[in-house]
Amino acid sequence: TPHPPFDTNGTWLAHVNESLVDVPTWLDEDDFHPADSYMSQSKNVWGDFNASEIKKVRKSYYGMCAQADWMLGNVMTLLD
Repeated sequence: TPHPPFDTNGTWLAHVNESLVDVPTWLDEDDFHPADSYMSQSKNVWGDFNASEIKKVRKSYYGMCAQADWMLGNVMTLLD
């Protein structure tokens, strides 16, 4: 399911259209809301990441979303 560590397998990564995975605009550290700053530091995700690393994490996150969607679909099917 979509939460750290952002890791999934090839089954779910295959559901992600890599051409749609983008790199968001990142704020300067001084412009962060205090809650975002705290979360980034406490989750150890504060740092200089290149575009390739960011896309890899985002693709994994979307793959985990596909897996969660599949699991929820199974639950919904059982409830019908």
